[in-house]
Amino acid sequence: MITPEQANEIRNFLIKELNNNGFGDIVTEVNTRLEEEYEEENFERQPRYLLDFYLTQSIEVLENLSNKNFQELINRLNEFTKGEKKIETINVELLNSGEQVYYDLSELPNYDKIISTFREILQEIREEN
Repeated sequence: MITPEQANEIRNFLIKELNNNGFGDIVTEVNTRLEEEYEEENFERQPRYLLDFYLTQSIEVLENLSNKNFQELINRLNEFTKGEKKIETINVELLNSGEQVYYDLSELPNYDKIISTFREILQEIREEN
């Protein structure tokens, strides 16, 4: 069984690694979600719960930012497209400091390896408890 100290160590290690490897936005988003849970009083302070929450939310955020489902989305949109011309890509325009920046969603990174690792960790922790 994982101890509270071990749960804290693992969570702090994951936060540090995400921050050190350019995923600080993930940490920020998960912390925002944690604050929302706290405000809604759906919050447990136990380290094991916090680790589970952190991993679950990190997986969800990474899945939302990954291009893994991009082709499925294009195929689904094309099911409803009439005519011969089909959708091949999706470009999103963002305003960045008053500057227009375009992103091709097909070029988003695929985070499957990270997501898979986080799922394995989460599964192991849940099986131990």
